[in-house]
Formats: sequence, structure tokens, C-alpha cells
Amino acid sequence: MFAVLPSSPPFRVLALVRTALIKSRFLARYTSGTPVLLGASCIPLLLLAASYLGHWLPVGDSLSVFRTHLEIVAAITSVILFTCRKSRAGVIVAAFVLASALPAPGVSRTGLPVSSAEYSIYQKNLLIGGETPEAIAADIIQASADFVALQELSPQNRRALVDLFGSYRNTEICPGRKDRGVAILTNREIVEGSVRCFPDLDLVLAQVNVGSENLWIGSVHLRWPYPHGQHAQAKAIAKVIAGLEGQIIIAGDFNMVRHGSSVRRIEDAAGARVAGDVSMTFPRFAPLVPLAIDHVLLPEGAPAVVETRPLLGSDHLGLLARFSL
Repeated sequence: MFAVLPSSPPFRVLALVRTALIKSRFLARYTSGTPVLLGASCIPLLLLAASYLGHWLPVGDSLSVFRTHLEIVAAITSVILFTCRKSRAGVIVAAFVLASALPAPGVSRTGLPVSSAEYSIYQKNLLIGGETPEAIAADIIQASADFVALQELSPQNRRALVDLFGSYRNTEICPGRKDRGVAILTNREIVEGSVRCFPDLDLVLAQVNVGSENLWIGSVHLRWPYPHGQHAQAKAIAKVIAGLEGQIIIAGDFNMVRHGSSVRRIEDAAGARVAGDVSMTFPRFAPLVPLAIDHVLLPEGAPAVVETRPLLGSDHLGLLARFSL
């Protein structure tokens, strides 16, 4: 006897896969009753489990980028196990997939009416060799954001951003690695002596005055995950941020999905959460692997609406977050 799958679209796809396997009878004939199938079914399950270990194992964050794909493979594996009369193993795999697919807690709320937002921040990776930085500058100016966070600011594209720099009273640039600077722009008053530049971490921070209180704004550019240096970089950044007092907003190219441990580590240090719904920001590998790796972190519980902005010659979409504190 085979379990009856729910009628929602994803499960209908799995039901079709199961039906095809039953009709072929190939797997049932040659793998049922052998340890080969059970051993093979452990592979996607182990990889999926490892994707949750990024806090301790750098490779776990790399796997977390493909967590959705691993969930799909594990779900198909569950169907195969049921087809081959390995119901107990199938139930275990299916239960793990369902638990993994549950939405992660702690995401800032969306749905704030735009007219009631107090502040806004524009996040953009310019791309060091971007074709039309002038178009990006025009879009930022048109958005009239209170704060701007930029990454991959180079000597070349800086010359094309004269109008943008002229539209903001305060610009703080940190050179970063390999001429890939990070920057913060704002018309708000920056607290004297508060600017902190960390070139080795691709991080710049500044405290700005917003009415009766001060607010930290940060622009960050994380490296790629394992085998690159993101794990150690995120730990060092979290240590810096944990030493700040007051509310903190961090925007940047994190090169990591929101459920990755590098993002969560910085969230926890800042007392902030990724704002908005999941939106692809790096389409280079779409549609196979649509990556949402640019984020705006707002103080936990802050309502926000986040929209994506066009590429405009970059390889990253921009983000415009409107929020209240």
C-alpha cells in the first residue's frame, strides 16, 4: 500500500513521479530489499542536515544556498522509498523535508503602507565594472532614500557618481579590498567621530541622528562562502557590531541567503532581522539557482516594505526598503 499524497501542486508533481516509478517497476524489482537504496537515500538527507550546521562548519553555509534543491531531491527520494515498499524510511525522509520547509522565524514584518514609512534605505552592489553607473545614480536620486548603502565602489565608477554624491550632504567611503569600496550616503547629520571603516572586512559604519536618538547605519560586502572566507569574515563583523550601542541597520551584498548562518550571526549581533519577503537579487544563475543574497537588516520587529530595483548595468538588483522604527 502506498500513502496518499495531498493534492497541492508540489505533491501532485511528486505523485506523478511515484506513478511513473510504479509503472516502470524497475526500481521496485531491482532495489527493493537491498541496502543500496537505503544508503543512497541517506545522501540528500545528510546534505540537507549539513546545511543547518553553517554556524560551526563553513561548508554548511555553502550547502544552505541549495537547501530548496536538496529538499526537492529528498522529497523525490521519499516517494521512491514508498514506491519500493520502504514506508518507514520514506516517512522519516518526508518528515525531515516538511520540517526543513517550514518558514524560518524572526523575519521583519512586511505590509507597511508606504505613506506611513518614516525612513527609507537604498541598497546596491554597483559592480566594479558596471556598464551604466550613471543610471544607478539616477535611480537612487529619484528614490530620495534617507540612507544609501553601496558596495563595489571603485575609482572608475566613482567618477560616474558625481551627481549622486552631490545629492547627499554626507558620504562616507571605506576603500575595502581590491578597490571594491563600501559606502554610506545620507542627508542626516552623522555623529562626530562615529564613522568606522574596516577595509579588511569590507564594512563601514556611521551613527546618524534621527530626531531624538541616534541610529547606526552600516554597509557590508561579504565574500563568497566556503571555500572562500565568508565564515571568518562574518564572525569578525558580528564581533564589531555586537560592541555598538543603539539600534542598528545593516545593508549590503551578503553573498548568502537569509537563512544562512553568516546572515543570522550578523542579525543576532545587531538585534536585527532581514526585512521583506524573499526576492531574487542575483539573477546570474537563474532560473536554476535564483539567489536572494542582498539584504537590508532592520531592528527586530520594525515594519517594512522592500521592493527590488532594476539591474541598471550591475549584476545585482537593488533594494529599496521603506520602514518605521
